[in-house]
Amino acid sequence: MKVHNYSKVLGFLLVGSFALPVSAQVEEVGEPALEAEAAVEAEAVAEAEVAEEVAEAEVAEEVAEAEVAEETQTWTTPKRNQVFFRGAYSRLSKNRGTEVFTDTGNGLGAGPANDDQGGFSIAAGLNLALTDPADMKGLVLLGEIFVEYSRFSKKTVLQTTSALLGGTDTSDVHVTELNVTIAPMLRYDGWKVVRPFFIPIGLAFLVNSPPSNDTTYLDVGLHFAGGFDFALIDEISLGVDVRYTYAFDQSNTNNSYLSTGVYASVNF
Repeated sequence: MKVHNYSKVLGFLLVGSFALPVSAQVEEVGEPALEAEAAVEAEAVAEAEVAEEVAEAEVAEEVAEAEVAEETQTWTTPKRNQVFFRGAYSRLSKNRGTEVFTDTGNGLGAGPANDDQGGFSIAAGLNLALTDPADMKGLVLLGEIFVEYSRFSKKTVLQTTSALLGGTDTSDVHVTELNVTIAPMLRYDGWKVVRPFFIPIGLAFLVNSPPSNDTTYLDVGLHFAGGFDFALIDEISLGVDVRYTYAFDQSNTNNSYLSTGVYASVNF
């Protein structure tokens, strides 16, 4: 019995002595494998994070490029500068009838008054763009040079010079005005085909004919305008506008007038 017990004890000792090195080896082999697996997983997570960051950066870059493109887009249709030719109906704020040089006969009670208020205007002008539409989200600042001839009345009346010399000669007297205006213009090109515009204020140099009763004919004033430009093609536009010139009446006669007209322009 004792021999049998000793053999059991010896067997346990042998098994234990063999198992301990084997488990230690398993632990030694298992730890590097776990560390390698963890490293692989960490690398995969890092790569996923980097890929996500790259995707977000690409999206942000695309959004930024779209915003820049929107802000800096070129407005090539139609072209911004213009040479235009205009016809209009014009009306003096007050007629010039019964003045010495407009209808001498009426002043002497010998003829009709040259007192029509409404007539026509012909004009030409130049609009030069000073800014790009992208600078102000489609709004363009232009400089305008505008020259307009208006005839408000025409009557056959006693000629003033003839009357002064005791004669009775008559002639057709045209009540006219020449307007040369320099003004800033604001125009919205964002709609491209339809371009509304207005002139907040401009400086007008005026010449009235015939001269006033003081024999003066030069005046200055302020010019206001607004309208729409319609681009048929890049190089051609048609437009409508309303213009008002307020004269300071330095020549002691009425020179203020309103005109409504249409124009055709060459764009460049």
